Amino acid sequence: MSLTLDDVLASYQKHGHNMIVIVQKDAKRTPKQVCYVNVTFKKADGTSTPFNVKIPSIANISSPGLNKEHQDSKTNKLGMSFRELEPKEEEILTWTKSSKDGIITNTKKFISVLKIINDSFEKIVAEHILDKNNKTRPIEIVRTLKQGAKYLPFVQTHRKLNDKDDASLADGNYIEMKNPLYRLKVVYNPDSGLIERNMKIGEKKIVQKYIFDGQAMKDTGNRKVAMVGKAHISVSNVKQYLKYLSIIIGECSFSQIIVSSQGVSIANEVKELFVFPNPSTYKSGISGEEYQNSMAGLDFGEGYSGTVEAETEPEVASIGSDGPKKHVLPVIDNEPEGNDIEEEPEVVVPKKATKANQKKKVESEYEDDD
Repeated sequence: MSLTLDDVLASYQKHGHNMIVIVQKDAKRTPKQVCYVNVTFKKADGTSTPFNVKIPSIANISSPGLNKEHQDSKTNKLGMSFRELEPKEEEILTWTKSSKDGIITNTKKFISVLKIINDSFEKIVAEHILDKNNKTRPIEIVRTLKQGAKYLPFVQTHRKLNDKDDASLADGNYIEMKNPLYRLKVVYNPDSGLIERNMKIGEKKIVQKYIFDGQAMKDTGNRKVAMVGKAHISVSNVKQYLKYLSIIIGECSFSQIIVSSQGVSIANEVKELFVFPNPSTYKSGISGEEYQNSMAGLDFGEGYSGTVEAETEPEVASIGSDGPKKHVLPVIDNEPEGNDIEEEPEVVVPKKATKANQKKKVESEYEDDD
């Protein structure tokens, strides 16, 4: 059973950063000299559970993509960014006021919980992994760590200084961001480019899709795999479906601490997502009235149940069916389409992605597992 945001907040109030429990005996070192240490979560009542957290109905601000510094590296993970909404983004959400209030509240609460989780991991790592005076550290960790190793957070708090910035506010070549970006990983199949999870249970290999149609979830409770036209969601077409300011519901996990020669990071992952695409940015084949009816009654916040209206009727068009034969990894700029939040200009309703949008450069401190 996954944890609610309130579960995390209650445990943090009771146990502080010790809500995260390191299972030292499970430390394993791979031939690549990377050490994996499992963690569990201590609930407010003291019981332990896997560290899986529910993602409530929140506004999505980015599609999964490959971080620029990892474009040429071998990886099976994309990065997906989360942050609080800017005031003008709140204004352009295409839902009724009561719905928007729930979405905004959930988004803020989710970000506050991600901050607590990141800060707690930083303290746990400092005490149990990096502290040379800690004699309880497994030999696998001691052998893996190198001098100068540090904690690599899954949050980005600064970006590179640019010409529009006030240089007096900069720290060297960097400037603090008003809204930090928290990054969770999205697993994909590097051979096919499909966003799916490959698992092995005993001798049986299983392929698991985990991005689902939110409407089917609302109507039937079933997990209907999301599609772009007739194509499965992949790294090539995910931006056509998981659009800026869509509504997402799901689950994420924080299962391990990863110790390498480069530093210590957290194995986090988006486990599943139910997506309600933003009608103003998603070219579906439905009318505005149909969209409004499809969203009616969706719970966007605690105690809320009501209809959701689309401000404009989405364009009736087809996304396409088969997509490219060879998948092309999208590059993330840590920004929603049509809106360079990190340089903090006026927020506008997103239109078509332009080459200028795609070429924006943002420094990322996000590291890969390996």
